[in-house]
Amino acid sequence: MLAHKWNYLKIMQKYSGFRLFNYGIYNRDSLIGVLPIFRKNLFGMNISFSPPPKMVTPYLGFVMCCEHFDLKQSKKEKYLVQMADEMERECYINPSIYTHFDLTPEFVDIRPFKWNNYSVEVCHTFKIDLRDPMDVIYGNFTKGLKSKLRMAEKKNYELIKSNNISDLYNMLKIRYNEQNLSLPIVSKDFLDDLMKAYPDNIHVYYILDENGRAVTGTATQEYKIRFLDWIGGAKSINGVNEHMEWLLLQQAKLKDYKVFDFVGANSRNISTYKAKFNPSIEVNFSISKKNLTGKASEWVYHNFKKKCYKKTKDGRYLLSKSQEFNNQCLCSIPRIRISRVPPVSDFKVVNRFNKSLTDLPS
Repeated sequence: MLAHKWNYLKIMQKYSGFRLFNYGIYNRDSLIGVLPIFRKNLFGMNISFSPPPKMVTPYLGFVMCCEHFDLKQSKKEKYLVQMADEMERECYINPSIYTHFDLTPEFVDIRPFKWNNYSVEVCHTFKIDLRDPMDVIYGNFTKGLKSKLRMAEKKNYELIKSNNISDLYNMLKIRYNEQNLSLPIVSKDFLDDLMKAYPDNIHVYYILDENGRAVTGTATQEYKIRFLDWIGGAKSINGVNEHMEWLLLQQAKLKDYKVFDFVGANSRNISTYKAKFNPSIEVNFSISKKNLTGKASEWVYHNFKKKCYKKTKDGRYLLSKSQEFNNQCLCSIPRIRISRVPPVSDFKVVNRFNKSLTDLPS
């Protein structure tokens, strides 16, 4: 994933307020994997995330080298068990009250972490296989969606690519304010920096009406085989968002991407909207571990911190619960220090700040 790249990680560190630690996973002297962890110490309590909260980054956690997936199952399982045990040993030496990783769809064997008493949550996203012909993809849309697309085509909408993320950010603020929710993005500057760091991979698209006014928009991450429909904008009116998705699908196909990722299918309302495109379900996992203090902190966040108060025009305060929590406790992050420990046979997990660690194929 693009988020495993070094500059992306450093930008997240800059805006999250958490400290980045890169862990190299070695078999003898061969680097076979990387785990970036973001940590912070609050009142002497440590919490760890990968990725940190409010970074609108759906996947992070472990990334393994391509050769790992070609190994026989017995060898892969051996490495994964040893990797989980090494991480557990480090967490025991430097305990954390809360640890949470959102893993990539490619990292599916989480059994060793379950055996080490991590909690496992199954998450979902929708994807479309772009290796199929476009007429097949379109033919699988629902009748209602096709009707909306025909209606939108009559309005002479135009899809443009832009370097300006301000309009999209303002659309997001309006949409979340209408729902009395806090914006789940740390700042516009964070998105600006990501765009500047990855101009070939992160793009902003707008739909313009016949008067040249931007009526909706989205940001995408386009990296390797995967086209992520990353951050959506305004509420859909007259099928404009559906029209934008269809145009983006065509763009992704032309650019020879293999997977169109709708990014998220865990909310009922969002799932209902995206299901009209007849995507397939893709699973990824979140793993977490917490002690009693961590459980208490999570409960407090669920019941208080994640609620957003908004003052209305008549002076009242509305209280509303966020619909997209991602199970990421915003309290703060742990100070797990992984020092060099005696490896299990020839397997070891090492904490290093090394740019090359994030250059593994992801």
